[in-house]
Amino acid sequence: MINSRVVLIDDHPIVLHGVRHLLADASDFDVLAECTTADDGVAAARRGQPDLVLLDLRIADVLAPDVCTRLRSAAPGARVVILTAFDDEVLLQACLKGGAAGVLLKDAHGLDLLEALRRIRAGETVIDKRLNPRPRALHDTDNDDVFEPLTQREYEVLRLMARGLIGKEIAGELSLAPNTVRSYAQSVLSKLHATNRVQALAIAKRLRLL
Repeated sequence: MINSRVVLIDDHPIVLHGVRHLLADASDFDVLAECTTADDGVAAARRGQPDLVLLDLRIADVLAPDVCTRLRSAAPGARVVILTAFDDEVLLQACLKGGAAGVLLKDAHGLDLLEALRRIRAGETVIDKRLNPRPRALHDTDNDDVFEPLTQREYEVLRLMARGLIGKEIAGELSLAPNTVRSYAQSVLSKLHATNRVQALAIAKRLRLL
C-alpha cells in the first residue's frame, strides 16, 4: 500500500510537532511539509501534490475558507481537512462549501484522528461528532444565514474598517487605489448581508471574524 502524502499547515509549532509525531508513528502516512503560513502551505501543496492537507481554521490573519480555495487550485487531488480547536459554525460551513473534506477537533485522541484521516483519504466526508447537534447547519447551503467566505484582501479591509480607518487611509495601508478599496468594502458588505459599515462590523463580531 502506498503511503498517503500529507502537508500540515498550522501557525502553532507545538501542534505541528504533535501531529507530525502522531503520523510518523503510523505506517501509512508521510509528512511532506510542515508550514506555519498559508502561503508556504499552498506552495508546499503545489510542489508535493499531497493526498491530504491538514489546515488550521485560523492562521494569523488568514481564514481557512480562502486557503481551501487556493489549495483546491494548487493541488486539485488533495483532500483538505480542517483541524481546529474552535467550533466556529460559519467558518466551518464556509470551509465545507469551499471544498474541505473533513472537520476534526485538535483534542481528538490519536487513534480517532488517524481513523478519521483514513476515512477521509478513502473518500468520505468526516465531521467530528462533537460538532453536533448542528450538522445540518454545516451542510445547508440553502440556509439564509450562510455567509460567503471573505477573501484574504476583503478580510484585511474588514480589519482596517474595524480599526476605524476610512477609505483613503485603508488604501494607504494596503497600497491600493481608493476605488479598489471601495470595491472590496462593498463586497464585504454584500457577503455579510449588511447595508452599512456599522452593521457589517456588528455581524463580523458576531461571526467571530474580528
